[in-house]
Amino acid sequence: MVKILISIFSFLLVAGCSFRNLDHSQEKVFFEEYDITTDEKSKVEQRMYSYNQFFDDSFFKRNGIFFVYDTESDVVSREDYIYFVAEDGNSIDACYLEHLPGKNVVECKKIDVPQNILSKLRNVDFLSKPIVVAKLNRKNNIGPTYPKIFIMKKRETERNFALFYNLRSCLKTVCLKNDYNDVPKQYEDYVFLFEVANYLTYEIGFHEGRVTESVRDSIYKAYFE
Repeated sequence: MVKILISIFSFLLVAGCSFRNLDHSQEKVFFEEYDITTDEKSKVEQRMYSYNQFFDDSFFKRNGIFFVYDTESDVVSREDYIYFVAEDGNSIDACYLEHLPGKNVVECKKIDVPQNILSKLRNVDFLSKPIVVAKLNRKNNIGPTYPKIFIMKKRETERNFALFYNLRSCLKTVCLKNDYNDVPKQYEDYVFLFEVANYLTYEIGFHEGRVTESVRDSIYKAYFE
């Protein structure tokens, strides 16, 4: 678990990227928007339903918002975090799913979350937002980077889906010195979503006794204070 948390944190700090000898004054990141396609919605839906085998029948029948935080951080094992935000209440169900050779590890915790986080998660209309990917101006073929978040909002029999990419991650093949902070203000809700997802991984680690309270609190302060 410690390895996993370190891997996730390194994504956000952009510590795991190898820098090339580029003239950074000539390189700029731009942000491309487009509406989610029917195929992408189908893939998000399939991804959500793929977790049915790991939970009891009632897990995905509740009304609220489900977030899947897919880190894609390890070629040996894959870790997913599934979060559920109910329509009311003061907590988030946070589940950690690790895919290992021959077995899967699933652990869930009910996390009490500050009201400022819950209120924004419930009030921001994530489903109406376009998909945004970060690209390098001279590398137009660079695709979206990891991590990513899949969203399903459920209300009775109605289900809607959305997809988000972490705009603070390094580009796949080139890292810029300023790409960590150079996210335009209009995408602050995208950044917020990944800050919440990452913060909750530390909450899970804290409840498991693998992360100290001071480390968890420092992550919270860095993101939300």
